[in-house]
Amino acid sequence: MSTPATQRRPAWVIAQDLAHAYDPDTGEVLTDQWDALCLELADKAEAIHAVILQHEADAGACKAECDRLRERERRLYAQVDRLKAYLMGCMGAAGVEKLRTPTLTAGIYAGRERVEVDADKLPAHWMRTTTTSAPDKVELLKLLKTGATIEGAQLVRGEDSIRFK
Repeated sequence: MSTPATQRRPAWVIAQDLAHAYDPDTGEVLTDQWDALCLELADKAEAIHAVILQHEADAGACKAECDRLRERERRLYAQVDRLKAYLMGCMGAAGVEKLRTPTLTAGIYAGRERVEVDADKLPAHWMRTTTTSAPDKVELLKLLKTGATIEGAQLVRGEDSIRFK
């Protein structure tokens, strides 16, 4: 029951027609349109798959563009760092700590103090101990699949998915 492109029906309508075309209790096909409905749904699946492939290609192109822009951002920030170092070097060589213009003030300031640590050489009394605990989901899954009951854990099934090969 393939229809022209101008008269294509949504997949849910076709699925609804298929659901009404057989008796679930007996499995008996109630209409002679069964094969045509199955073909129509298969055509719809191919069309949907084509749209999915196009969206995946578009998403891949977006990812590539994001990667390209991330790399451009990295290069621009590296250029900013080099230009700041260049200006600071010029100011330092000239013995100038502050420059003022009508649109900006540039100054050389001492860096902030921070602690650098070599944990292997640091005495133990300066070390802080932290403990992290997390559920062992792999072991819990194994046990729950055997039918075990564990308070605070339950076996749940994720959403169904569709695969195209």
